[in-house]
Amino acid sequence: MTVIDADGHVEESPAKFSFLARESYARRPLPLGFDRDTAYGDANAVWFIDGTTYLKLYGKGGVIFLTPTTDDLKLEAALFKAYNNFMADACNSSSGLRLSSRRFIS
Repeated sequence: MTVIDADGHVEESPAKFSFLARESYARRPLPLGFDRDTAYGDANAVWFIDGTTYLKLYGKGGVIFLTPTTDDLKLEAALFKAYNNFMADACNSSSGLRLSSRRFIS
């Protein structure tokens, strides 16, 4: 199967987790930010997911949630579903653009 990442421009924000199932919400990824007066400037954020930190990516291909981030398959599936619903909502409110975005679990 060929996959084309067409949503690399979408800012992954905590708003996405308003679509997360209630039973998984307490384990949602948390954004953590650090001082901006370092050599890293505005690239000063990480996601804290299931006890592990992941760089919050910027620019082209900056979507962390397109790859598995936890060994808990139920949580991972809930994150995938929240991402899909977030993207569907964004597409539905995009002034008539017909876009789709999906994450798949193999």
